Amino acid sequence: MSFKHLTRQEGLSNNNPTSLLADSRGFLWIATHNGLNRFDGSVCHTFKPYNSTISGVTISNLFEDKLGDIWFTSESGLNHYIRKTNTFENL
Repeated sequence: MSFKHLTRQEGLSNNNPTSLLADSRGFLWIATHNGLNRFDGSVCHTFKPYNSTISGVTISNLFEDKLGDIWFTSESGLNHYIRKTNTFENL
């Protein structure tokens, strides 16, 4: 078994995760105090209000529903990643 350390040098938005979720499609979702990160095993993609439609940057409480959508909270409220359309919704 091999392990890879993810830090800001590898593209993680913050070195102190608040929540982790390994989803049904093989992605690792990492909530931090500086955005939401999705790691595919090679690349870490960061979502923040300036490059997506999520609300807030202090992310926590990751959850995957039966459709494979991702739900999470931020300081600005509840967010929903809709996998089918690859978009975010703020509630």
